Amino acid sequence: MKIRWPPHPLGLDAPLNIVLLGPGGRSRITPSMRLGAAVGLAVAFLIVLLDVLLFAGETVRRLPEFGTHPSIPSRLFIVVVGSVGEELFFRALVATLAAWLVYLALTPFTRNARTPARWAGILLAAGLAGMWHVGAPEHAVRVLTIGGISGVTYGWLYWWKGLEAAILAHMVVTASLYLAVPAIF
Repeated sequence: MKIRWPPHPLGLDAPLNIVLLGPGGRSRITPSMRLGAAVGLAVAFLIVLLDVLLFAGETVRRLPEFGTHPSIPSRLFIVVVGSVGEELFFRALVATLAAWLVYLALTPFTRNARTPARWAGILLAAGLAGMWHVGAPEHAVRVLTIGGISGVTYGWLYWWKGLEAAILAHMVVTASLYLAVPAIF
């Protein structure tokens, strides 16, 4: 049995491959990348706003100041490697595998199993990614709330705009929290 990855019935595409290999591909990827950057800025703003309104600014207070550990190069490394790594693991692997299994389970019972399967993958990956970031139990509600919002957003971008858009949004959020917010506050 030959297994295709990503599973074709889920409707995944490879926009970056199209850009690199085909003519006219740039016009397909550019809007997704712009959307990824804009969504990343909106999510970063929403995280800070919700943190201040719901959690008395605890996340902002816990961000390391400039001039302290980690250094600026380390923060840039976290922005790139952390964002790419988490999106590859939680979206391209966990969300896709979960969606594929849900799709296979629902297909005998419904004609449109793709959308609920995608959302099952989004929610599972967002929940697992949120739990991945919980350090201490007393921070669980705050971290899961903030992580859940960003995880669902990255998942939506992944399924409907491409992995590259999800990675870019994640990079923008992480850069905002590790570079911009400490510079402002």
